[in-house]
Amino acid sequence: MAEWGTRTDPEAYRREQREGIRRLLQEGRLGEVRSMAAGGAVEARARLAEYYAEQGEWDDLASLWPERPTPHLVTLLRLVVDPGELPLEAAVKVWQIRLLAHEEEAFRHVVDQLYERGQADHALDVLRAEAGTPSAGRRLDPAEWHLGVRLLLRADRVAEALAMADDGPTRSWLAPLLARQGRIDTLRSLIRPGDTGFARLLARTLAAHGRLDEGIALLVQRIDAGEEYAYEWAVELLAELGETDRALVLYRQRGHEHRSPVDASDAQLARLLDEQGRHEEAIAVLRRQGGAPRQLAELLAGVGRMDEAMRLLDAAQDDRRWQFVTDELAEHQAALLARYGRIRELRDRAENGRPAHREIMRCHLTRAQEAAAGR
Repeated sequence: MAEWGTRTDPEAYRREQREGIRRLLQEGRLGEVRSMAAGGAVEARARLAEYYAEQGEWDDLASLWPERPTPHLVTLLRLVVDPGELPLEAAVKVWQIRLLAHEEEAFRHVVDQLYERGQADHALDVLRAEAGTPSAGRRLDPAEWHLGVRLLLRADRVAEALAMADDGPTRSWLAPLLARQGRIDTLRSLIRPGDTGFARLLARTLAAHGRLDEGIALLVQRIDAGEEYAYEWAVELLAELGETDRALVLYRQRGHEHRSPVDASDAQLARLLDEQGRHEEAIAVLRRQGGAPRQLAELLAGVGRMDEAMRLLDAAQDDRRWQFVTDELAEHQAALLARYGRIRELRDRAENGRPAHREIMRCHLTRAQEAAAGR
């Protein structure tokens, strides 16, 4: 099987980032976390807020987010914070920073507390007073806006939540909340012609609730309407769910139409086929696409067609489409030669190959020789 690298799950990435920052703080690497926070990393600010509160460093805590005061948010947080060992203002500040960092766990906690303490209606009144008329609702701080919408959704006051989503940006904030809560019909009502991103979210939500056929049908409609990204997002969803044959049918029927300039769906389909041992089908997919020389070379090498893989990478390095990534292609070429024991060819390329890439070949040759000597 080819080496495809690591897949990226946004939620898993955020969890990893959060835990990584906590580890840095536990190891006493405070300076690194401060640098991250100063560079705008909201996750670092949130974790620093917790750390400063635990250490009683109130001035540092107060300085973490000074540029955007949110008095109404602070008022609401005072209703729910049980400071315990922390001074009230410090506890409020920690939650304020976590909400401003759009931390889902923090929103859930605050909404739960407001409802449990019978303060939800009062909180909505406070936010309405800040928002003024509906048309001025965008004056709310994003954290306040999210808090208000979550309060309304928790009370099943969906129409009022939708009334807060009167333009594209606010609809885009509301849609993921509705998806997480499984409010499929309400989410569907947000979609407008050309909103392919919303259609993708709805399709994924339908799939998560056992309605994959509806989700794919929705995206196929968008493909037929000529909307950019609809094709690759349909293939992406099917590939993620292991629906290989359905993804192949879509690829064969519509893979030549309505593709965005950065379409990566064929590479995802090829990866899925490769993982299932369907290597020749994976190769055929990438050959037709013609836009993934590194991945195609990886597949060819994996089935013993190394000469073909090398010719492909050589041709790609002469292709103007890849003129800015020729070093990366040469790196992969060298890595393949080393991995499959083609040391003689690697040595020849280090001595007589492309002058611009000889050093890359030499480095891989040296590592391969050192590895062989260490066995």
